[in-house]
Amino acid sequence: MNVSVRARSIKIVVDDENTVSDIIKRNIFTFFNFLFLGIALLMVAVQAWNQLTFLPIIIINTVIGIIQEIRAKQVLDKMNLLHANHTIVIRDGGKFPSRRKIWLKAI
Repeated sequence: MNVSVRARSIKIVVDDENTVSDIIKRNIFTFFNFLFLGIALLMVAVQAWNQLTFLPIIIINTVIGIIQEIRAKQVLDKMNLLHANHTIVIRDGGKFPSRRKIWLKAI
């Protein structure tokens, strides 16, 4: 293949990591949490208040999962700073250092 043809077929992949809001959303909006919410609503509808004791356990479990994943993300972010690639990008005719990891992936 010609170099110019290959250069046009290169796809740039940027490594975007999960944000804290993504982590929270992913841990709250799960199938099982919706299932437990439905069960809790049914218990409230029939006024079975003593059967809602499972709800605090579900909430605590979700909070623990969020905290663990955020801590893991912080540790990984610190480790990525140690091994960050120092890439120079050309934008508007000038050379600038890039802080984001950029990989070139052929299509």
